[in-house]
Amino acid sequence: MATLRIRTSNTAPPNVLAPNLPLSSRLSNGQPYNIVLFPASALTTGTRAVLFRMLDQNMKTIQDNSSFPYTKESKQEEMFDPTSRFLLALKSSASVPALEGKRPEEMSSVVELTEDDVLGFVEWRFDTEETLRGSDVEVAYLYEIQLTSSSKGLGIGRTLMEILEEIGDRRQMQKVMLTCLKTNLNALQFYAKLGYEADEIDSTRMAKEDSESDGDSNDSDDEDEEIVDYVILSKALSRLKR
Repeated sequence: MATLRIRTSNTAPPNVLAPNLPLSSRLSNGQPYNIVLFPASALTTGTRAVLFRMLDQNMKTIQDNSSFPYTKESKQEEMFDPTSRFLLALKSSASVPALEGKRPEEMSSVVELTEDDVLGFVEWRFDTEETLRGSDVEVAYLYEIQLTSSSKGLGIGRTLMEILEEIGDRRQMQKVMLTCLKTNLNALQFYAKLGYEADEIDSTRMAKEDSESDGDSNDSDDEDEEIVDYVILSKALSRLKR
């Protein structure tokens, strides 16, 4: 069940979640761009199609050969859940409405974007996750980070993740969590550079720790290595370190 903090975060206007947005900046190649924050409810059908196509182009082949295959319908249902939030990296020429102070339920299909407008995006939700202690923790759970092929390597991904972490920290979430396929080596390397590590509930980490505690790691390595084809990563936010 969602906690009070999760519920209030899910209904908070974008300017409350991220007072520093919209943000205008420049890519490493000098191109100006903007970062904006909107709930799923604000995205038109056309904008949703643009974001889905970007994800599909990047992930379809990888996920079809994994334990996480998807259909267009299932992925769109997941992406555009009412509690989903989107950080959008847009070309400076893109036009978006000013919706300061409006709650998600007050923003209905008002953000219309084309494929040429969008450089990348992050999709996440505020949620609770289990721990090995039996209690739940409040987290910002990253579902997607996607960039166009021409936008990769220019610093957008790092910037989007840093903003997500700032938002999670401001809302007093304990960590950012995500799931990543083991075959997605570029993504794993990216997350490692940002300080993400296997979470305590990651199956592979737990299997490794169990085998080491049993003193029989050599015999069980082969069995444990491919228990699942994904890892659960997380990064503690600074409020935990006070």
